[in-house]
Amino acid sequence: MTTTDLDDRPASRPRVLLVDDDPEFSADIALVLGREHEVRTLTDPDEALGLVRDAWPDVILLDIEFPDHDGLDVLGELQAIDAGIPVVMLTSHTGIPLVVAAMRAGAINFVAKAQTSPDIVQETVRQALRQMVARRRLHYLEHRLDEIQGTDHVQVLGESAATRRLQEDLAVAARSDVDVLLQGETGTGKELAARWIHQNSRRASGPFVAEDLCSVPESLIGSALFGHEKGAFTGAVSRRIGAFEAAREGTLMLDEIGEIPAGTQSALLRVLQNREIHRLGGDPKAAIRCDVRVIAATHRDLEAMVADGDFRQDLFYRLKVLTVRVPPLRERREDIPPLVDHLLTKHKVATGTTVETVGEGAMAMLQEHDWPGNIRDLEHTLLEACLRANGRVLETDVLAPILGTAPAARTGPVDPHDEVFPTYHEARQRTMTMWQRDYLRRALERSDNVVNQAARLVGISPTSFRNMMRKLGLERPRGRS
Repeated sequence: MTTTDLDDRPASRPRVLLVDDDPEFSADIALVLGREHEVRTLTDPDEALGLVRDAWPDVILLDIEFPDHDGLDVLGELQAIDAGIPVVMLTSHTGIPLVVAAMRAGAINFVAKAQTSPDIVQETVRQALRQMVARRRLHYLEHRLDEIQGTDHVQVLGESAATRRLQEDLAVAARSDVDVLLQGETGTGKELAARWIHQNSRRASGPFVAEDLCSVPESLIGSALFGHEKGAFTGAVSRRIGAFEAAREGTLMLDEIGEIPAGTQSALLRVLQNREIHRLGGDPKAAIRCDVRVIAATHRDLEAMVADGDFRQDLFYRLKVLTVRVPPLRERREDIPPLVDHLLTKHKVATGTTVETVGEGAMAMLQEHDWPGNIRDLEHTLLEACLRANGRVLETDVLAPILGTAPAARTGPVDPHDEVFPTYHEARQRTMTMWQRDYLRRALERSDNVVNQAARLVGISPTSFRNMMRKLGLERPRGRS
């Protein structure tokens, strides 16, 4: 086994790894390639696999024949480590079946030693580098497509005190490269906040990948995050690249991190500590390095989940290096007018609506509403109102019936003088909500505001009790568990 470093010039140039058991051939090729590239030559495929895991060369030249290795098997292992590295196969023999086998195994080109020269190999390496750049650009553009179509040039709208605090916190997050935990109710715009951090960070030119853990079946979360190899489990008919690999050199948002199952929590913790993943069904020794910034988001109380044993404490502390709270819409009512203007503009073309603005009474109605679903709730309400409205101005006569159908729009007793008298089901929901809120308050009072004791008193789990408190808008007693 020999190892030769043939160039001491700056490592900013493209890196080429040449793996061949013919030292004379390697020396001739490396001498020419060294004019433009950083070159490393190895004769041992096992040493080459270790180097690839650590150094990530830009192009690999791989002999197809070794005394103790099959070059196609080595190619398969390289593909498992990083399928994005272009591999050019070298051989002393030619034959169509061999070429086809190499290309099917993932090689991008094939060079016959007896019919080539160092200059031809140089041009082959240049082509491989161009292909690598094209692949990376395509990969980036694919992940940017949704961003361009949806929330390009993300803005955090509003001038309220709560929004200004949020903007300051997001700016702090964007200046750093640490992992971030976004906490906020459903519909508050946590993904938009994550995109803002990404677009204003040093990773802005890389991909932004959002993985909604709530929408992935529990049995497939590991595959969604870390990927899998063909045949890893029933139904794995081909290799899948997971979210961590897709987000390399960019940002990965893990939405609803509180829903991740216990088994996957351990694997995620290891990835966050080492920044290496293993595809399911892959070689356990073939770790794939992932330079990724993670932004986790949740509407749940992770600290309470830790206390209940539902969430790993070490994972919680690993995620909350920097915590940003995204406030609910009811805490920033003065931001509703600019949000409404933005949403009207956003949906004007899609809906074909004639609505251009909102009347004074209708705007007051929007600002008084509690919006249990937050910005998403507001957006859906405006969308329906625009579809039903006639004219340029959205007025209360269109908006009131829509808000009146929302279960959480009113929670007090039914007033016979209400402008919009509720249906039986709406009235029952309002009465039930009022009763539930009063019942939980009394349970907390009887338990000295200790949530765990109150939960035992009413016969439900602490987690369920806290979820009901959140749903009903009850504040969690400070300093109490």
